[in-house]
Amino acid sequence: MSDIKIKKQNVLDAYRNASDEQRELLEHLFGRDVCKPLDVRERIKTFADAAQAVGIDDPEEWEEHYSNLEPDILAYLKLRIITKALNEGWEPKFIPGEYRWAPYFLLYTKEEIEKIDAEKKARVVFRSVSNAYASGGVSCAYANYDSAYVFANIGSRLAFKSEELAEYAGKQFTEIYADFIFKAEE
Repeated sequence: MSDIKIKKQNVLDAYRNASDEQRELLEHLFGRDVCKPLDVRERIKTFADAAQAVGIDDPEEWEEHYSNLEPDILAYLKLRIITKALNEGWEPKFIPGEYRWAPYFLLYTKEEIEKIDAEKKARVVFRSVSNAYASGGVSCAYANYDSAYVFANIGSRLAFKSEELAEYAGKQFTEIYADFIFKAEE
């Protein structure tokens, strides 16, 4: 029998367009690493995905091991793993001129969010005075002179190498960020 040669890009294209059962078959034939979509945002959808990407073989066992921790501490540990997985080896050096990003959140109740139209949800910042600022937790942001002068300081190790990854993490892992930032109801 002769060998069959298949280009990796063909396997990736097939995987991207496959059903769950077909993906399982492709992973069995070519290995999970070969079948991984190129974009990390396609590979890391859950905490378990992130944990496996950084070498934690059994994410459920990992969570069970740390289940005695306060919810905010457990969430921080999870966010460190998620951040590491999404950054794919990049780590902030906290040096002058280095850019890094972190998700930020506007505080609304569930009822308020349900009432907001799609256009308003897409807005990043809204203010009606000459300057605005917010500080607390892991970040501090300040805007002045009708947005002509804007800066933000974020001292968190939960920093991302790109704005897109920060936005993705904030949207994909909102519940974990909420556990980290907010005190659980008693």
